[in-house]
Amino acid sequence: MPMKTRTTPALMAFLLLLPVMLMACSKEDEAAAAFDELTRSGKDDQMVRQIRNAWPNVFRAARFIPAVENMPSTQRSLSFLSMLSRDLLLL
Repeated sequence: MPMKTRTTPALMAFLLLLPVMLMACSKEDEAAAAFDELTRSGKDDQMVRQIRNAWPNVFRAARFIPAVENMPSTQRSLSFLSMLSRDLLLL
């Protein structure tokens, strides 16, 4: 039986945000895949916001993420979420 420990509000907030932070990278390539036609056609140049972290640039950069790097990050995210949900049920 797992031992229960005290969870502070700061720790709980961190635990709740960690999966989001871990998944952010893997979601960028998924977003890029959804807008692949837009990027390949060059129509992403017509989007108004073209600053460093704007979506058009995220789509372009994500085209360079190889699938072999994407799969392990997706698997880690899913594994972590499964573990976190199981542990949160014990609180």
